[in-house]
This record gives sequence, structure tokens and C-alpha cells, in this order.
Amino acid sequence: MRIPVKDFELNNNKLNLFILFCIFLFSHGVFAQSKAMQSDEPAVQLGARPDDSSIDITEDMGPSYNAPNPEAPIRRREAGFVTDNMQGSASRGVNRGINRGVSRGVTRGVTRGINRGLSRGINRGANRGINRGANSGEEDLEFAELPKIIAPLAPQRTGFSSIAQPQLWWYLSDVWPGVIYFTLNEAKVSEPLLELELQPNHAVGMHHINLAEHNVILKENTEYEWFVYIIIDPWERSADFLASATLIYKPLTNAKQISFSSVVEKYTLYAELGYWYDAIALLSNYINEMPKQKSYRNHRASLIEQVNMPLVANFDK
Repeated sequence: MRIPVKDFELNNNKLNLFILFCIFLFSHGVFAQSKAMQSDEPAVQLGARPDDSSIDITEDMGPSYNAPNPEAPIRRREAGFVTDNMQGSASRGVNRGINRGVSRGVTRGVTRGINRGLSRGINRGANRGINRGANSGEEDLEFAELPKIIAPLAPQRTGFSSIAQPQLWWYLSDVWPGVIYFTLNEAKVSEPLLELELQPNHAVGMHHINLAEHNVILKENTEYEWFVYIIIDPWERSADFLASATLIYKPLTNAKQISFSSVVEKYTLYAELGYWYDAIALLSNYINEMPKQKSYRNHRASLIEQVNMPLVANFDK
């Protein structure tokens, strides 16, 4: 049976259209599937350094810190005011300073005034004369203006670390030309676990102490308190410009889940699980490696605001 030429051409055209339509559907289906598979892959594997060009972070992906002990007493202390309403440990420090100053001045002033004035005058004069003579090139810090804020990047209540040698981060609001001191204490132990004199000329911004660099290993489920401070008067240590916070080393049970997470998911999961020190250290290291990635700074600012230090968070805004 012969098919007319017109009918043959018509059927052939329909067949070609059908084939093209099938190709269209197939190609789009494969592309969508491939795109979906790619979106499930972690952006950065554990231990790999992030790359600015390969990470796409949106503003609504910020971490949320879930304090593991929201009813516990506040343990953090800040040197200076970290909120606009001038409340918190700084205001408590001012009140205590006034009260202590008045009471001590009245009770001790009469009996110790003459003796202290004489002994301090002689000792300080001799010591400062020798020190300044030997270090005449160093800046005299007696009249140096203190920073407005020294604040630990820590929650108000005791925070968790999943590793035994964490990094402890803190904020300095102004340049300080002198020494800053660091001390780490273990609860119920009289001798400090670590004492450091951080050399002069400290810049504005975030700083940290890496316990691994000092061979310090924390005990599991033991509370530690760490201090960052400036000694104003060696003769009156209660006047130290001091900030402090507490932490507990508590191993993470589901660490495998975090190891296969993307960059943002890592510190977000740490924060959600209550592991503040892991989240803030990871995020701060990413910021140091990738200073142009503004979203990381926004996420750190968000975390710091969540623990009631908005004036510290302003550094990243």
C-alpha cells in the first residue's frame, strides 16, 4: 500500500515534534535531578578551608544559640559597659566599687593612711625610678586611657566546649599600649592552671588564647573560669580592669552529624546544641581567613547580641 506523499510528510513532521518533545522533557528532568543532588552535598568538608568563591550565604541563615542552662546564675563579667542601658556586671562593678571605696576609705583611711602613704611613696618612687631609668624608651602608662570595653566572647552563663583544648575569644574596644593579663582557673583548685602576660600594643578587635598552644587540657565535666584584665594598680588589685567567663568541657555525642555539615551548618549546629565556644571559635576563624565575607560577621554579631552584648556586636556591623 502506498502512502501519499503529503500524508507521509505530515506523519514524519509529527514524529519529529514528538521526538523533540521527549528530548526536552528528558533533558530538563536530568538537569533538575542533578541540581537537587548537588544542593545536598556539603560545601566544605571537616578540616577543609572555606573558599569565598564557592560559598553562597544568605542573610536569613544566622545561628541561634540555645543556652543549655538558662536558669543558672550569671557568671560572665565584662570590663566596661556592653549594653546601651549600662546594666549588667559593669553596673554591679560600679556600685561595688563605690560601696567598697567608701567603706574601706572610712575604716582603713585613718589607720593606714599615714603608713601607706609613706611606704608607698618610698617604694613606688624607688621602683619607678629604677624601671623608668632602665626602660626610658617605653611609654609611660600611668596616664594612659583605659579601653572602654574588655569583654569575653562568652555566654552569660557557663558555656560548653566539645574539645579539651578550646580557643577563648575576647573583645578589646580600644588600642592598649600596655600588657594584658590572662588567667585560667580550675574550680576548687587554688593554683591557676595557666597565667600569661600578653605583650604590649594590643589592637582594637577580637583576640584569642588557644589552649592547645600552651599544652593545657581541660578535664571533662569540670568548670573553669578564665580572666582577661589590665592591672591598674599593683598595690590595689581589686581595682583591676577585669573581664571573665566560665566554661565546661563536655564531649559532643553526635559529632559525626556536624562533620558532614556545610560551613554555615557547622557553627549553626554547635550554637543550637548549646556549644558556644565551638560556634564562636569556628565562626571567628572563618572571619580571619575570609575577611571579605560579610555574612560571617553578621552571624557573629547575631550570636553576640543573643548573649546580651550589643555594643560588642557593633564591631562586626
